[in-house]
Amino acid sequence: MVFTGAVLTTPYRQERLMAFLNGLSLTPETVSTLQWQLKQSIIAIGSGGVLGKGFGSSTQKAFFLPEPDNDFIFSIVGEELGLVGAMVVLTAFLLIAWRGIQTADKAPDELGRLIALGATFLLCSQALCHIGIVTGVLPTKGLPLPFVSTGGSSLLSSFALIGLLLNVSQRRRVHV
Repeated sequence: MVFTGAVLTTPYRQERLMAFLNGLSLTPETVSTLQWQLKQSIIAIGSGGVLGKGFGSSTQKAFFLPEPDNDFIFSIVGEELGLVGAMVVLTAFLLIAWRGIQTADKAPDELGRLIALGATFLLCSQALCHIGIVTGVLPTKGLPLPFVSTGGSSLLSSFALIGLLLNVSQRRRVHV
């Protein structure tokens, strides 16, 4: 109910929702900025192929995709490093999730467990949302990819979350 009210009372939120619902089906004359970004993102990912165009060889970031180093960095990874590079990034976040859950399981107390689960959830859900946005599964929103996107505050908060995970993992409970 709150979500519906927030969307219906704000024009730019309505535009984002309509762009997501209409997807890539509109004609070039009616494409909004949000649909343009998504189209260029999908072109970038698709043009990378299996091995990519090579590091630094993206054409989408130079001419077509707005905010390629922040909001659409996974698209550039897919274009420059291909499916292999994209899978490496996905595997890295799966590894963080796996280790975070292991850390939570071996935490010495309830607070440590909640800190580990919370930090893991924040990092991995943000990565999952970013990847969902650039592939068109979720509506377009400016969301950085942890540890990959440029920007100081995102990187700082991601490192703080990893620091919390490391702190909890140093105080492991030994299962007997």
